[in-house]
Amino acid sequence: SFTPTLNNVLEIVHSDDRAALKQFRHDVMVGLEPLPLTMRLVRGDGQIIYAENWAKPLRASDGAVTGMFGTIQDITARKQAEALIEENRSNLERAETMALLGHHRIENASNQLTWSEGVYRIFGKSPASFTPTLNATLELIHPDDRLALKHYRRDTMAGIECPPITLRAVWDDGRIIYVENWLVPIRASDGTVTGVFGTVQDVTARKLAEDALARTNQELEARVAERTAELAQEMRRREEAQ
Repeated sequence: SFTPTLNNVLEIVHSDDRAALKQFRHDVMVGLEPLPLTMRLVRGDGQIIYAENWAKPLRASDGAVTGMFGTIQDITARKQAEALIEENRSNLERAETMALLGHHRIENASNQLTWSEGVYRIFGKSPASFTPTLNATLELIHPDDRLALKHYRRDTMAGIECPPITLRAVWDDGRIIYVENWLVPIRASDGTVTGVFGTVQDVTARKLAEDALARTNQELEARVAERTAELAQEMRRREEAQ
C-alpha cells in the first residue's frame, strides 16, 4: 500500500521537520557526513513518533557520490523518557526556587563539587563566573563558621550521618545570610563512601525571626524579673513599716 520514494517519504515527515530532512539529504548527497537527524513522523492513524535518521554517502572508486545509505530508528520511547527527565528537572528547579533550596554533590576520588542552579542562586553566584570547588565554597562562608563546615564535611566523608548545621554566608556586597547545610554520605554497593550529597537552604528569614523571638523572650523575662524584684522590695518596705 505504500511505495517509498523521496517525495512519499517526505509526506510522512511532520510538516515542521521537512525542511530539515531536505537539507540533511542535500548535505549527504554532496559528500558530507552530517550528524544524525531527529525528526517527527506521522503515522496513518495520526500518531506522531520520533525517528533518528543516520546517513552517509555512497561513493564510486573515484570518490564520486553515487547515492546514500542510511538507517532510521524509532526513538519515541527515548524521547518520551528525555521529556519526562526534563519535566522532572524543571519541577525540581521550580521547587528549589520556591523553597530557597539547592543541592550539591562531592566526589571523594576527585574532590569534584557540582552545584544545582539553586545553590548558585543562594550564594549570589553565576555558573558563568564562578567555579564551585571545596576551597572556593569555603571562602563564601563567614570566617567564624569555616572550621565547623570543615569538620562537618570531614565527618560526612568518613561515613558519619550528621544532623544539618546552620552557617553564615557572605555575599560579594557584604550581606550576610544564613544557610542550612545538610550532608549525607553516598555509598557504593560494598558500603564504601564514594562521595557526599547535600542540600543548602537559605534560612535567613527563619533565623532572623527566631532571633527576634529570642530577644523578645529575653526582654520579657527581664521585665518580669524586674517587676518581681520591685514587688519584693515593696513587700519588704510594708513589713518594715508595720
